[in-house]
Amino acid sequence: MGQGSLNRALAHLAADLNEHGIDYVVIGAVALLAHGYPRLTEDIDLVFTAEGL
Repeated sequence: MGQGSLNRALAHLAADLNEHGIDYVVIGAVALLAHGYPRLTEDIDLVFTAEGL
């Protein structure tokens, strides 16, 4: 999965979670990338609240 595919997957996932009112945070390499620390990754790490499960 390339970086473009990863970004599209995250955008779709975030849209679905937001649409359903599910609280989450993005962690791991994708979160680092958003803060200017590029990392090679092919996965998306999320944390959910107990209420969001």
